[in-house]
Amino acid sequence: MSCAVVGLGSAHGDDQLGWLLVDMLETQAERINISAPGAELFAVLQQYEQIVVVDAAEIGLLPGEFRFIAEGAELLGSAQPHLSSHTLDLVQYWLLLGQLKIPEPKISLFLVQLKKCNAMQGLSPELERRMQVYKSALEQVLDNLLSSDIIRKNNSV
Repeated sequence: MSCAVVGLGSAHGDDQLGWLLVDMLETQAERINISAPGAELFAVLQQYEQIVVVDAAEIGLLPGEFRFIAEGAELLGSAQPHLSSHTLDLVQYWLLLGQLKIPEPKISLFLVQLKKCNAMQGLSPELERRMQVYKSALEQVLDNLLSSDIIRKNNSV
């Protein structure tokens, strides 16, 4: 199975989290950072069978809290555009895949509640001090995804 972990982000405050976290990972999955989703995100959605998207988002939690959503397709199919802090966001690209009848990958979401997205600023302290927690949690998720795929492949031989 082709698997990628995709950090979405920009250089503005907490929106850097996706990039920074993906850069920290030690994983067998392909690591990709995408700036304010554009055509590159649409291409990635078509290229991999399994994608884990990492992003700072407005998800109604306290700043720095995170959620992993294993079955992201259900959320993306019913979400309003602009779940992300980006102008043309993941939800819109996901809906476009369906409208164009392009096969969708299995998608999971690792979302961290952002606090601020000030231009050209660093992460807020709430997020910065939890980066190792996010890294450990995300690596565990990726290990589980990759090992379950190996088990499925070995059982189908």
